[in-house]
Amino acid sequence: TAGPVSYYKGADKLLPDLPKARYLISDSGYDSGRFRLELILRGITPCIPSRCSRRRPIPHNAVLYVNVSR
Repeated sequence: TAGPVSYYKGADKLLPDLPKARYLISDSGYDSGRFRLELILRGITPCIPSRCSRRRPIPHNAVLYVNVSR
């Protein structure tokens, strides 16, 4: 996506081409309830930190996130 547009707005275009996977690891730019639900419906566990604007953060596997993002 270009400029200040949130990543999850372009994520819909990624969904049809996602390979089978156990996890999708991404940064908080992809933190969208709809995107998370689509991943879960495809059998993919989201490993996405919550945006700081969420009232109730959604837990993610911090160990997996840190080890992959290094």
